[in-house]
Amino acid sequence: LVRAPTTYDPATQSVLLGSLNKHKIVAIAPDGRVTDRVPPGSGGLRSVAGIHVDTGRGILWAASNARYDTPADSTPSALFGFDAATGAFRIRLVVPPGPHFLNDVVTSPDGTVYVTDSRAGRVWYAPGGRAELRAFDAAGALIAPNGITISADGHVLFVSDADHIRAHDVRSGQTWRVGIPDSLIVSGIDGLAFIDGTLIAHHPLAFWRIARYQLDPEWKRIVARTLIEASSPDGRTSTTGEIVGKDYVFIGNSQIDRMNQRTIDATSMDPVRMYRVRIRPD
Repeated sequence: LVRAPTTYDPATQSVLLGSLNKHKIVAIAPDGRVTDRVPPGSGGLRSVAGIHVDTGRGILWAASNARYDTPADSTPSALFGFDAATGAFRIRLVVPPGPHFLNDVVTSPDGTVYVTDSRAGRVWYAPGGRAELRAFDAAGALIAPNGITISADGHVLFVSDADHIRAHDVRSGQTWRVGIPDSLIVSGIDGLAFIDGTLIAHHPLAFWRIARYQLDPEWKRIVARTLIEASSPDGRTSTTGEIVGKDYVFIGNSQIDRMNQRTIDATSMDPVRMYRVRIRPD
C-alpha cells in the first residue's frame, strides 16, 4: 500500500487504510477479511494521504494529491468525501490554486472537517454542507503541519508542526504552543490522536517511535511520556493509528521510505502489518 493512513468505521467495525501508491482505501473486517472500500481512482481520487470517518454523518473523508514521487503528475489536491459504509462517492472539496499537499484529516462533532496542508503551511476547513475549503488562519502561523486531531468534546484542535504541537480552542479562539519538558523532543510527528487527555504521536523515519504524551489538566503542556513502540523495524515507518474502543490500532511497516526514495517495487515489498495495543483499562 505504502504509508496507509488509518481510520476506523464503527458502523461496519472495520479498520480502513488508504494508499499513497494504489490510490484506494481498503477495509479490514473484524474477521480479517480485506476488501476495497473505495476502489482505485473512484471519483477522481489520486494518491491518498490522511483519511477520517465522520461517524455522525457517515462520511469517509480522504485527502488526495498528485503523487509526489512522480514529478509529471499535476493532479490538483482535493478533499474527497465517500459514503463510509459503501465507499460511494459523495463530494469533492477543492482548495484555491497553488502548491498543496493535503495531509491529515479530522472532523468535529458538528461536522466541520479540517485538513492540514503540509506544503502550503496551513490548515483548511469546511463547515458541514459546504462545498469548498477555507483557510483556517485562526490556528496561527505554521511551517509544515501534518497530524491533526481534536478533543472528544470538539473544543480543542491539535496540530503537529515541524518541531512542536499547536493547540486551538475553537470556542474562545485562543491558540497556544503545547509546552514540553526539557527532556522531550516532539519534532517530526506524523499521525496524531487524542484520547483521555493524552496525545498519541507517530515519529517515523528519523525518530522510530510511537509515543503517548500526557497533558496537564488545561491541555497546555506535556507532563509525561509513555512509549508504545520504539526502535523497532516496523516502528521506523509507522505513520498513523486509530482509537478502536479500548485499543490503539496502528500501521506498522507503511514502507513510506520506498516512496520517498522512489524505489517502489511490488516484488520486494512486504505485506502490511497492523498492530493493536490496549490503552484503556478493562
